[in-house]
Amino acid sequence: MWRETPLSPLHREGKIRKLLILLILLLFGASILVKIGGNIWIRRHLRDVKRSSDYSTPYFFLPSHCHLRAPVPIDDLQGYLGYDYPETWPIERGDALMAFDNPKRYPLDTFDGATEWASLVPKSGLIYLGPHHQPYSISMFHQLRCLDVVRGETVREANDTTKPTPLARHCLNYLRQMVMCRGDLELESFQFASNKNPIDLRGVYECKDWEAVYTEVKRNQEEHDNWLRRH
Repeated sequence: MWRETPLSPLHREGKIRKLLILLILLLFGASILVKIGGNIWIRRHLRDVKRSSDYSTPYFFLPSHCHLRAPVPIDDLQGYLGYDYPETWPIERGDALMAFDNPKRYPLDTFDGATEWASLVPKSGLIYLGPHHQPYSISMFHQLRCLDVVRGETVREANDTTKPTPLARHCLNYLRQMVMCRGDLELESFQFASNKNPIDLRGVYECKDWEAVYTEVKRNQEEHDNWLRRH
C-alpha cells in the first residue's frame, strides 16, 4: 500500500517561500491595476466635470494646500481643469502712478467705511476661466478681502473672553506672507525718529494698473452671467 512520504523541513520551508513570493507578486500586480484604473477614472471624470455656479462662500475659506500645483501635470487635460492653469491671470495691463496720502475715505468704524471697504472686491471676487468656466480667485482680491476682515476684527467689541476669529488669524498671516513674498524694495525717506511721522509717505509710487484689473474682472463676470443664462 502506497503511503505519502512526509515533506522534510527543508522542502516545507522552500514550498512556503514560493507561496509567499507568489502572494507578493499577486498583491503587487493588483496594486498596479488599481492605480491604472484610478488614473483612468480621474481623467475621465475631470474631462466631464462641470462645477456648480454657486460660489458664494468667500474663497479664502479654502485651505492653503488648494493652491499647490501637482508635480507632474496631467498631459491630456485641455485648459483650466484640475491643475492645468497658469500661474497668473494672463491679461494686459500697464503701469500707473499712485500718490500716497491719508484720505478721509475708508474709515474703519462707520457704515459708509464698511461699504467702501466691501466695494473693493466686486461681487464674490471670483473670475471664471476656460471652456467650463472654472472659478478662480486672484491674490489682489484675496488681500483686499482680508484687509476688510482685519478691519472688522479691529473695531468689533472685545472683552476678556473674546478671542480672535480663525478667519482673522488666517487673513493676518496671509497678508504677512504676501508682503514678505513680494519684498518691495522701494526706498522711503527716513527723517528722524523723534518726528511725528518719521517715514515720509508723500511720494509717488509706480504701480501696476489696478483699474485694468477691475475692468477685466467686470467683463469676465458679465460673460459668466451670460454663459449661465445660456446653460
